[in-house]
Amino acid sequence: MSPGLWAAAGVAVLELDSTMAVQSMVSRPVVLGPLLGALYGQAGLGAVLGALWELASLDALPIGGSLPINATAAAGASLLLSLGGGLAPEAAFPCGVAAGWTHQRLEGFLRRRRAACARRCERRISEGGAPGLGASLAAELAKQALMTFMVLAAVVIARPWLSAAWTTSPESLRGCLRFALEALPWMALAALLHSLRIAA
Repeated sequence: MSPGLWAAAGVAVLELDSTMAVQSMVSRPVVLGPLLGALYGQAGLGAVLGALWELASLDALPIGGSLPINATAAAGASLLLSLGGGLAPEAAFPCGVAAGWTHQRLEGFLRRRRAACARRCERRISEGGAPGLGASLAAELAKQALMTFMVLAAVVIARPWLSAAWTTSPESLRGCLRFALEALPWMALAALLHSLRIAA
């Protein structure tokens, strides 16, 4: 397996920390970025991309029934595309948005299926048996990690084609994406300040 796929597998395991297990915040982009960047010898670029994703997703947390774009998968995709001399950050960021949106849709499907898992456990308890929570939890964690890995693996596999498309893209498109990436921190900070003002 290639180093990129191993890194994707690591991010898939860390993503479980966001909602499914532990919740130590190691899955947050501001932590994930420097960690993944250090593995590629580009801790600075990893920290910048991680900080951008942290700002962009700080006010959209997966609490209760809310399921925003998955920041860990999105940041992981951007990092896996950009680190190691890959795609330019301004091109990797929108690709991360697409990966995070795809992950959000697939996670919504898995969450709906987990309702049936809960009903099975309730039925076992009502029948006087063991609910089998340990096995059910392990299975759901494995499904979540596998789904995240599949999304990120697709990004890693598509990286050469995306890089080729980027090198042949018109300069006007490159300039627009560079400007958008430069403006992103200010837009994210404005959105965050607005949400804090509403909460206050």
